[in-house]
Amino acid sequence: MGARFDIEHINFIAYVTAKGAKIAPRCEEQSLRKFLYSLADVVEIRRRTISTDATWQDRLQQQALSLANRLAMNNTDRIMSRAEVASLLDPLKKFFTGYALYALLIPGKEEDQVALDRAYKHYVENSALDILVLMPYSSDAFVNIVDPFPASRCLAQRPISPPAVVFWTQSEESVAFTLDEADQFFTAYVARGGTVKRTVRGLQSRIKAESKRLAAKTILHISDLHFGDSLANRRRRILKQHLRKIAPNADRVVISGDLFDEPNLEPKELFDEFHEDLSSWSKKVPILVLGNHDVRTSGNKLAGFGGSADQAVDVGFQPIVVDDDLEVVFFCFHSSEGGNFATGSVSESQRISRGSAFDRMMKDRPSIANYMRVAVVHHHPYTYESQPTVFYEKILNLLSRKEDRFVAFKNADEFLAWCGARDVSLILHGHKHVPHVVKANLIIRDKPKEILIVGCGSTTGVENRPMCYDIVSLDPSTRKWGVVFYSDPTSDGAGFVPENVSLDLRTELPARA
Repeated sequence: MGARFDIEHINFIAYVTAKGAKIAPRCEEQSLRKFLYSLADVVEIRRRTISTDATWQDRLQQQALSLANRLAMNNTDRIMSRAEVASLLDPLKKFFTGYALYALLIPGKEEDQVALDRAYKHYVENSALDILVLMPYSSDAFVNIVDPFPASRCLAQRPISPPAVVFWTQSEESVAFTLDEADQFFTAYVARGGTVKRTVRGLQSRIKAESKRLAAKTILHISDLHFGDSLANRRRRILKQHLRKIAPNADRVVISGDLFDEPNLEPKELFDEFHEDLSSWSKKVPILVLGNHDVRTSGNKLAGFGGSADQAVDVGFQPIVVDDDLEVVFFCFHSSEGGNFATGSVSESQRISRGSAFDRMMKDRPSIANYMRVAVVHHHPYTYESQPTVFYEKILNLLSRKEDRFVAFKNADEFLAWCGARDVSLILHGHKHVPHVVKANLIIRDKPKEILIVGCGSTTGVENRPMCYDIVSLDPSTRKWGVVFYSDPTSDGAGFVPENVSLDLRTELPARA
């Protein structure tokens, strides 16, 4: 069978270990088949799992093979319903629930493997509590997971480099550690001996505390509010109640354009009130850029007609924002300055202005040269159909939608080249009303550059889409990131849920400028 238990399958493992989980994650059929066959592969399961139950592996292998054989052998990317996934994963719960602690060891470089193998065995032989240890294959890559469970989300919420360890309990408390941190935690709170009494409740409490202590810096990214639109106005109350709870926990709030639906006074006043409330809940005044609807009637302009920037002049747009707490420099662009219809572009004069201003800042403050750099723009640098989409977008049935040339970012290549040359590692945008994540691989001056591009959907859910936002976690010292996308699927106040996570599992850290 030759299948493997890949890190991409962590969400399946998280589901079958969660004591009270009843809603299975959606997935592509080929992904679930691959996972089941990896458990059915007796060689791989023995190499990749250690249990305190001596018969566990044999029984699991037989059950997994039986379940895998229910799926056809064609390599399909068909999206399976939650019920279908549950029918194939729920029979595995009897093998995975009941342990006090789970440990997922994420491989790193080859030279780290000896230490990882040592930890792998040490955890089982010295645990004072029942433990299941898993060590999947991993790749130096980016991973997207739909319907993430807490054990999956914690890797996005604390972006660290492998080798790493995720500990979690069956009641879903979870924390991500570096290998050294994990060894210290295990010795103090899990291993036999010592004076600390090892209990399940004590372990759960300690994991919660460690997860809070190690939390990364975060950016709350919202977009396309379209205040003045009747649907956005109705959902404004729901949104404000939710943001009142989560905004205080974010280190910075970014709004990537289309603040109001029409460049008129009444929608502007609605946004001003919202912005004032959001500023009072947040640690700092939100960073924002303008969208086409903020400066064009109905979002469109043709041959100079339809433009109206009067209401946008005092919304708080700043070309460059330096955040010393985050150790981040935000480059903010007005992509609706040029172009017709709803298209956008970033002019050469804007790029020159940001570059020269930043050079002056670095002369006065040399330390900011080492800060992480983030670009904020309204229009999407990559068309949604030309760049491979993540599974979350497939679920939203967007693959059949054609990219509209009347909403495009006209000189996106020039903008991306500038970002690459200026060592921007993250671009936040809006405009399409659909969540989107792309890892751009560029060659800038004969050197490779990687830029994460995160598109937020409409936070008020205009065009009858789900209300949504995303939270970007980042580590300024390593310049690594993780993203959790949230949505209210029914947009009626039923509640926001995490829909997708994007993980940065590279072992090599991004180079500094």
